[in-house]
Amino acid sequence: MHRFTLDEYHAMIASGILREDDRVELLDGYIVESMSINPPHAAGVYLCCQLLRSRVDPQTSLVFSERPIAHPPASEPEPDVVIAAFQPDFYATAHPTPADVTLVVEVADESLERDREHKLPRYAEAGLPEYWIVNLRDGQLERYTDPRPARPEVGQSAAYAKTEVFGRGQVLNHETLGELTVDDLLPAAASQK
Repeated sequence: MHRFTLDEYHAMIASGILREDDRVELLDGYIVESMSINPPHAAGVYLCCQLLRSRVDPQTSLVFSERPIAHPPASEPEPDVVIAAFQPDFYATAHPTPADVTLVVEVADESLERDREHKLPRYAEAGLPEYWIVNLRDGQLERYTDPRPARPEVGQSAAYAKTEVFGRGQVLNHETLGELTVDDLLPAAASQK
């Protein structure tokens, strides 16, 4: 199976082989189909964006929904929500890179295994400082911090050194975002499971 570079991926988009509305992303050189978006997932993304936008300083940070992160040479994941450093052009000329990103969020129901097993190590390898999974299936927030690169010489994949899980009714006291209640990130339908 052929692995593509980020430049080749962008060339396929520019030439029309891939369309901007195709639900795909580039992960480690592979073009991967994204999961379809069901109503609870869409609601979870909306709630997360609204909450985070209310907590960041718009002079220093931007909150994006489903915005790619360019990670050369061969990845361009499209997380559900991203907090990136403010740019006056709102990244009109280039996607944010891992150096720009402070938080990446995946809202997970059908995609839970993919978000844990495939995206988590890629986000850790990219050095993204904080990764959240808003787990609709179990009604919880999974917070991953302290990314560690892969150590192939000892058989270790990239990972986050610290994992915290917050359930319904629990509060995350975040260093920069303040006090966040898990229920505020879960759509009503997911909260009733």
